[in-house]
Amino acid sequence: MGSQKIARLNKVTAMLEGRSWTHRKLPLEVAKARVRLKDPGVEITQTLQCLNQGNGKEALAYFICDNFLTPIVVKWFTQKKSSQPDQNEDGELVKE
Repeated sequence: MGSQKIARLNKVTAMLEGRSWTHRKLPLEVAKARVRLKDPGVEITQTLQCLNQGNGKEALAYFICDNFLTPIVVKWFTQKKSSQPDQNEDGELVKE
């Protein structure tokens, strides 16, 4: 489909939904930012940079660290420590 047909379809859709529609081109950076807000996806820029430089092992290490190890470590540090004994308001140990 041509860009003019798409613009017309967007205009008709907007009119049917009762909202205003203006055709304007967004700068590329703004369009990318909007897409990232809707679907952030996986951040792999560091991995891609390493691949482009020919560092396959380093790229694999970044990918594994960012997508597997970091979430696990964050989960460990944010979990509530349940190994401490239960205490009541007076500081006395509660036995079950």
